[in-house]
Amino acid sequence: AASGPAPAEAPTPAPAAGGGESPEGHGKRSRERPRAGGGGGAGRIVAVFLAIVVGLVACAVQLLLPGLLLPRSRLCGPGQPAECKLDGVQDRFSKAAQITGDVRALQKATSDRFEKAKLDGRSPTLLYLGPYDAAPELAPGGILDFSAHMAKWSPRLVLVDANPRVIPRLRQRLVGWGAGEDVATVMQAAICASDSQQDFGLPEERFYERNGLNESARRELEGKMSMVHRSAEDAGVPSEYIEKVPVQCYSAASLLERANITGAELDVLLVDIAGDELTVLHRMMMLLDFRPALISFGWTGIYNMVILEQLQWGTDETFNGFMKPTLSQLAGRGYTLYQSGANIWAVLQGS
Repeated sequence: AASGPAPAEAPTPAPAAGGGESPEGHGKRSRERPRAGGGGGAGRIVAVFLAIVVGLVACAVQLLLPGLLLPRSRLCGPGQPAECKLDGVQDRFSKAAQITGDVRALQKATSDRFEKAKLDGRSPTLLYLGPYDAAPELAPGGILDFSAHMAKWSPRLVLVDANPRVIPRLRQRLVGWGAGEDVATVMQAAICASDSQQDFGLPEERFYERNGLNESARRELEGKMSMVHRSAEDAGVPSEYIEKVPVQCYSAASLLERANITGAELDVLLVDIAGDELTVLHRMMMLLDFRPALISFGWTGIYNMVILEQLQWGTDETFNGFMKPTLSQLAGRGYTLYQSGANIWAVLQGS
């Protein structure tokens, strides 16, 4: 904590006017000569003032320095594709909750595109891949508060998650937001290279019973899982307790077709698939007329996978080996990229 101003010394009484006696002189006249410059009072005032200033500066440094030391939120933008990477990844990871992107830019890109869609005579469309059962970005007070957007633009929302256990909870959450089936669609599916059926490994009920995990712990554990190979094992579930759940896979084009969306109509894309974000995003970026005003995808799951697979390598270099091509491609397409917490946000300029 900063030190406060030093206590002022008791001032030495000045000689009495007309050569009178000083109180402490007990009847004797003071023989002390007046100090040059009119005495020490002014000097003591200056010293106290400087001590106060130093204390205030110290407090300000303690309050502001952590923010000044945070990694910059803006990563790159159009014309800077070669510079697109996350420098100091470990620092970014540990301080992710403190790093906030330009929220106003994200919200403005969304509102501008939604307004344009309404002028074009169509409903704005938001697609969320891997929302699990929380979708905090869309919750009341979130960056993209869906209830607020419904009141103004009546957008269409499509939520797609591979985990069958979260589908009822997602629908319940939508009801709480006031989003009925007329504006919100929930699909239990996954985006894959082609239309097929694949397995999603999930913990069996006896795993939860054996470990005494309550509902909150279950949700936290399953929230870390995806259809990535060994996802359940990496989350700490022994293979003998993993249940294979069939999931319908669609190519990116097939998924949009089933959701009755074209690439040009996709206004906002959110991707959070516990480590498989880049693969899914690449498949979406190959769509014809793919140009959302706003794209968000998680990066901390990718970072965790790099740590698990590449402990012996330099984490920053290996991680950016995965990330940089995608970030650079987005910048080359006219997006400015920010880190905000555990997500990367790409804002299309002039959208």
